[in-house]
Amino acid sequence: MDVLWNSSSNLSASQIADQCEDMSVYSVQQVLQRLLKLGFIVVDDIGYSKKVLTRLYVPTVSQGEYICFLLGNDKNKILDLMSYIVSKETDVDILNKFDSLIHNKIHELN
Repeated sequence: MDVLWNSSSNLSASQIADQCEDMSVYSVQQVLQRLLKLGFIVVDDIGYSKKVLTRLYVPTVSQGEYICFLLGNDKNKILDLMSYIVSKETDVDILNKFDSLIHNKIHELN
C-alpha cells in the first residue's frame, strides 16, 4: 500500500514489485488480489508493462483508514497509537493541529 500511496500515478504489479525488492511479481499479484477484494484498491486503468497489457492500480483508502482497519477499530489500540504518537512528537505545530482537531470534534459532538 505504501508504494501506491507514494506514487503520483497508477501502478502495475510489476512496477510495484520493482519498488519492493523483497517481493516477487507473483507475491505482489496475490497481495493486490486481496486488497481488491477488501476494496482498498481499484483497477484505475489498463496499460502496458513492457509489451503486455496490464491492470494499473490506485488506492481507495487513506493511510489512516488502513491503519484503523489493521487495528480492528479497537478504541484501546487506537488510543495507544495516538498516545505513542503524541508522546514522541516534538513539532509544536503538529501538536497544535492535533489539539485543534480534538477541540473541533468535541465541539461537533456537543
